[in-house]
Amino acid sequence: MLSERQAIEKESHEIWKHFQHKFTKVGELGKYVPFFKKLTKTALERCIAQNVFIVEYRHISGMLFDDDRQPLSFLEELRIIRQVVDDLQKTTPHFQFKLVLTGLKIVGKTHIDKMLRHIKEGVNMEDKRLVELIAGFDMVNEEDYTSEISVFSEDIL
Repeated sequence: MLSERQAIEKESHEIWKHFQHKFTKVGELGKYVPFFKKLTKTALERCIAQNVFIVEYRHISGMLFDDDRQPLSFLEELRIIRQVVDDLQKTTPHFQFKLVLTGLKIVGKTHIDKMLRHIKEGVNMEDKRLVELIAGFDMVNEEDYTSEISVFSEDIL
């Protein structure tokens, strides 16, 4: 927790630094498929409960793993997300969901290239119900301390 007084006294980089270790602590748990399903469903149920029926969900692909700690394919990730959305639409048919694949600039070009490959793979899938999940791509991290978008522009184009 960071109080308002503490936050006022800090630069944005210091605030990010304060929270970064918290992301790391819970990050692995959220990558385990059963927890990922539950976390995603719970987050979307809370949106619906607050009358938010159109959701763009940021997702870093290629990080989910199964009971044997084996990574899932991007196709399997999309199938899991599609199932969660389908389950919610049974009771809330007007609920709409879009996935924005997200690359971490701080990890570098290799990671961004992987996310871009997943987008290409995703939009070329035969199962159009999976393709329609993907709305776009976003690169994130603290702007002042990570590479500019121009570093990645050739790969994106």
